[in-house]
Amino acid sequence: MKEETAKTKNLHDTAKTSERQKTIWMVVTFDNTFKASKAAKLLGEEGFEGGLIPVPREIKASCGTAWRGGKNDKAKVADTLNKNKIEYENIYEVAFY
Repeated sequence: MKEETAKTKNLHDTAKTSERQKTIWMVVTFDNTFKASKAAKLLGEEGFEGGLIPVPREIKASCGTAWRGGKNDKAKVADTLNKNKIEYENIYEVAFY
């Protein structure tokens, strides 16, 4: 996925602009909050950096909890969840500011 840059106004000096770059993250969705919490605990214990977030609207409109982590860990995260029999819906790559 291509990284995009957005220019924003600096609140302290309107003559300056700052650039924010989108970063690609892995987002794992679950069918309920219990599974998301269980996965977050396990992944933290296994040394993965990440945490629980609300499911981004780009993925689904309903509310829910997802786990966000580094995009390069996709295969390792999926393998860890499968070995520990924690069901997940899908794994996405999403751009965040």
